[in-house]
Amino acid sequence: SKIIDACIKGNKESTIRVARIALNFLKTKIIKKPTVSLIGLAFKGRPETDDIRSSPAVDIFDFMRKKMKNINFQYYDPLVRSFSGKKTAKNLKEAIKNSNVAIFLTNHPKLMNIDADFVVKNAARPLLIIDCWHNLRNFTRLQDKKIEIYSIGDKRYGN
Repeated sequence: SKIIDACIKGNKESTIRVARIALNFLKTKIIKKPTVSLIGLAFKGRPETDDIRSSPAVDIFDFMRKKMKNINFQYYDPLVRSFSGKKTAKNLKEAIKNSNVAIFLTNHPKLMNIDADFVVKNAARPLLIIDCWHNLRNFTRLQDKKIEIYSIGDKRYGN
């Protein structure tokens, strides 16, 4: 029981770490009305599910909303149709439009191998991309100094 409790606590801390990275970026860049896109809302991507119970997206949303009141959130998941009482975006392009922070939270098959250029072309500046599952490809082509990338567990991108 103690081991399970420690694992749950560790997972929760890792999730909140992602939220803190995003909040730090928004505060550092002094964005008056920031937009944050939460991509992959279900608690897991494989096997596919629309279940958001115990989802990292819920914890990140709750934490960020408490810490910074003026965030506009946008949401997308291939299976989840509503989140926090709002309809989710119809597609990824709609979800990241004008976003300052795009957080990729699950390994859903439809959210893997997304070209980073697609995200960059549709998002705002400054932009932080947090890639929790190595969803994106072609990071190496990104040269814009107004774009920061944080890819969990990948030392090439500063973490």
